[in-house]
Amino acid sequence: MRDLRPRLATLISVSLNPAAVAAVALIATSDCSVWDGRRGFLIALGPGVPVLLAVLLRATGRVPGLFIPRSRDRILPLVVASISCGVSGGLLLAAEGPTVPVVLLFSFSVLALTMAFVAVFWMASLHAAGAAASAAAVAHTFPGLGPVLLAGVCLIGWSRLETRAHTLPQVIAGIGFGGLLFLATSRFLTRIL
Repeated sequence: MRDLRPRLATLISVSLNPAAVAAVALIATSDCSVWDGRRGFLIALGPGVPVLLAVLLRATGRVPGLFIPRSRDRILPLVVASISCGVSGGLLLAAEGPTVPVVLLFSFSVLALTMAFVAVFWMASLHAAGAAASAAAVAHTFPGLGPVLLAGVCLIGWSRLETRAHTLPQVIAGIGFGGLLFLATSRFLTRIL
């Protein structure tokens, strides 16, 4: 049984990576009645560009894996994520896309920039941050799912601890950054939209 825990934690970390969780949250919070190829592309653009950059950095040997363990190596991908999510959110807003995905993309933009700044000094969990922001967005759309989403965030946090990718303070900080920045961005944007 003890052998199963590290494998399960790795499977959770790989499967529920920040881009995958973001994509699921963006789709879940989208109004399916207005779903079309153009808006779908704009939604996918936000988390898609950083994934492509991570694959490119891995393929060229600039980082040891798709998960970037050194905090300073995270800065460029996070800045790219911030830009791609911000551009994606702006284009989706201009295309009169659904409100919650627009807010979520802008909150991912602010979150990525915040995490890039934090990475200069320290390393918070991106997995936990992305999960918390995504869970907050989905819970905003489907309030009854709150407890299940919270359990999912905790599961992702556990996986980062079990794989020894992060310490408890790094996971807690990631959850705090993700959840609070989604709520702050949502509150700000709903006032001006």
